[in-house]
Amino acid sequence: MLYPEDVNRRLLEQEFSDSRGCNGRKNLIRRIAGDRSFPIAYSLKPPAEKAGMNDIPAFQRFIRSWKEYPFQQFVSRTDIHYHHGLPGNDIPIRFTLNSLEDLMLALGKSPAAEISRFISRLKEISRVFCFDSYARFAEIGCMLWDLPQQNFSDLITVLGQLEHGMGKGRLYLRALPLKGIDTKFVENHEKLIWKILTVAGKNSGCRDLLEWLGVVPLPDGFVSVELLDPDLLDYYHGIRSFRLPHDQLRLCELPGSRLLVVENLQSGYMMPPLRDTVMVFSTGRNLDWADGNWLKQKKEICYWGDLDFHGFLMLAEFRKRAGVKVNSLMMTTETVDAHRDQMVYVSEQPVSMEQEYLQFLTPKEIETLNYLMGGCQSDGTKSESVNRLEQEKLDSDFVIRELGRYFEVLL
Repeated sequence: MLYPEDVNRRLLEQEFSDSRGCNGRKNLIRRIAGDRSFPIAYSLKPPAEKAGMNDIPAFQRFIRSWKEYPFQQFVSRTDIHYHHGLPGNDIPIRFTLNSLEDLMLALGKSPAAEISRFISRLKEISRVFCFDSYARFAEIGCMLWDLPQQNFSDLITVLGQLEHGMGKGRLYLRALPLKGIDTKFVENHEKLIWKILTVAGKNSGCRDLLEWLGVVPLPDGFVSVELLDPDLLDYYHGIRSFRLPHDQLRLCELPGSRLLVVENLQSGYMMPPLRDTVMVFSTGRNLDWADGNWLKQKKEICYWGDLDFHGFLMLAEFRKRAGVKVNSLMMTTETVDAHRDQMVYVSEQPVSMEQEYLQFLTPKEIETLNYLMGGCQSDGTKSESVNRLEQEKLDSDFVIRELGRYFEVLL
């Protein structure tokens, strides 16, 4: 037997919410969108005669609770012929909801108010785009349902002002000329705004909101630059160090005839003054700049990275992009053996490098890479204790001595 509270619980779980929060409303949202039809129907499972006789109080409560249920229009009844004295007249057998209005009434005032608010929001968005039907926007679902009211009001303000290409390829997102709203709102709700534009069919084939607006992408992938020779400081009016996006570094011709590239930030701060040398450091995987034409004018280019798989991968990628001779620094088996007590084991290291990159390593570098990947054992046995040596773990005197092979150290 299903009592009114059982049906109400099922409706809440299956059509409104459950332990998954808004995701539990997917059936309801699909009904609003017209993708899931009515009716919603439950058998009330009236008891057979034997079951009713075995628990007469439960049978009586079943009859009474449905008789007192306030929305009798949703309850279908019939007469059941019981042989042994159970009353069989007007027995509730089925609960049916034929429309969204029925569902809202059955769910109760609080859920109905939330549904009404959601539909009202869909209608407001439809008016922005001059659509007669709001159903298409229902698929936005939780992003719109859970939005605080002030944020929704701001959303409507924004949607009425956004235009394709309004950034004209010159403005950042925060610089868009919007009235009555801060542009941080657009940044914080980028996914929601783009979803709405896409559902409205206004995305113009663009990949995302930033492309659609025509705004300038925010700079990212910053690298650090240090002039290691005091005689070069006049080139930037006394500025010794600075940071800039890697894509701009491609266009920024650096002074000096020698270039030192260092993978990590802290390792760059280990560098002593070096004659006629500029250092680019804290590069990580931000190596797009390496194909800048100005690199071809350097007499000497050296790269120093961590002694691990990724360090050699970045060395290979740098050479591939630069297209010029690049010496590697302190990336040898001798460096490994001299600092074995500073090494660590990293289980996530890949087991092999693709030929696309391997071809840019020298035989000596490939030997060192294999040495590391084999656990750094001269007899070829595997050791889960040493397969990575970070740059900053190298002794300072060792670093200065190795730098002297390619640079004039000014100490």
